[in-house]
Amino acid sequence: MTGSPSVLCIGPSPSLDRTLVLDRIALGSVNRAKQVIAQPGGKAANVAKVVAALGGASVLCGPVGGGTGDEIKRLAQLAGLDCRWVESSLPTRVCTTIVDSQTAEVNASQTADGNNVQRGTVTDFNEPGAIDEAGWSEFLKLVAELTAPGVDHSRVLLSGSLPAVGAREAGELMGELTRSIESSAELWVDTSWAALAEIIDGDRSVTVLKVNLSEALEYLGHDWQESVLPESDYKFGADLVLPEAGVVGSRAATELAKRIDGTAVVTLGSGGAVLSGGQAWWWGKVDAPRVLNPTGSGDSFFAGLALAWEEGPVEALRLALACGASNAAHLSAGMVEPDSVAELTRLAVVVEGSRQEGNND
Repeated sequence: MTGSPSVLCIGPSPSLDRTLVLDRIALGSVNRAKQVIAQPGGKAANVAKVVAALGGASVLCGPVGGGTGDEIKRLAQLAGLDCRWVESSLPTRVCTTIVDSQTAEVNASQTADGNNVQRGTVTDFNEPGAIDEAGWSEFLKLVAELTAPGVDHSRVLLSGSLPAVGAREAGELMGELTRSIESSAELWVDTSWAALAEIIDGDRSVTVLKVNLSEALEYLGHDWQESVLPESDYKFGADLVLPEAGVVGSRAATELAKRIDGTAVVTLGSGGAVLSGGQAWWWGKVDAPRVLNPTGSGDSFFAGLALAWEEGPVEALRLALACGASNAAHLSAGMVEPDSVAELTRLAVVVEGSRQEGNND
C-alpha cells in the first residue's frame, strides 16, 4: 500500500481519548485504574491510525483547542501521523473508555462454546464537541484547500459527529462541510443522526456511506423496518446462516445505496457487515478470537474498506472485517497489527446474497 495516493481523513470533532483499565468497576466507590492509555481520538483519527499501521498514507485534519488540543497534537506527532490542524478558542473534548478487565477474565473462563473468546466489559463516556465560529470557518477553508483540484488524495473520508457551533443545527453544519469539499473528490462518509440525514437527503454525491444497523434504522424509520422484516433467517447453504438482523441490514444497505446512488455498508457488530451497490449485495463475517475493547472497530473497518476498495467488494469487505476484529483485540481504539489483520483477512467469510434471492428454502 506504500506509495499509493493518501487518504484524507476529515474529523470535524476530534477528541483526546483516554482508556482506563480497572480490575472491576464499583459504582459509588473510589475506582483506581491500573493502566491509562491516551491517544488522539475521534473517528477520523482512528481511521488515520489504522491506515498508517497497514502501510498506507493519510492526512488527518480537524479543529483543536486548549490544553487537550495541544495534547492531541503532541500524541499525533508521536504516532507519526501527518496532520493539518486549525485552532479553536474552545478546548477539545475528552472521551473516556473504562475497561473492566476482571469481568473480561471471568467471561473468558465461562465461555461454553470452546472458542475461549475473551470479552471485557467496556463503558464509554463521550463529551460533546464544540468549537467557535472562527475555528469552524477556518476548518472549512482548510478542507477546501485539502480537497482542491490537483491535491493527490485517493479518496476523502469524512468521519464522526459534528461539533456544537453556537446554536446551529448539525444538519446545517454538515451541509456547509460537504459543500467545502471539492465536488470531484471521491467522498466517503461515516456519521449519524441529523448529519446522516443531510448526507442522504442532500445534493452532494457520496461514493460510500457507512453506518451501523441502529443508525440505518433510525434514519429509515419504524414503518420501513416493519415492511422488510423477514419471515426467517437467511440461509447460504446448510452451514452458513444470516440471522434476522442481518437480513434487515442487507435490505437497509440496499435501500440506502439506492438513495445515495452509490455504495452503502451497514455494520452488524459481531454479526459482520453488509455491503450493497443497490442491486448486488454481500454479507461478510469474521470471528474475533479475542475481544478486549470494540471501541473504534467500526472506524478500523472503514479504513480497511478504503484501503482495499480497488480490489473489489469481496476483498474490500474481507480486509475491513479483519481490521475491525484486530482492533477489538486491543485496549485502545484505532489499533491494529498487520500480521493479525493478514490472518483475519484469510479467515473472513464473504458471500454474495443477491444470488440467493428466491432460493431461501
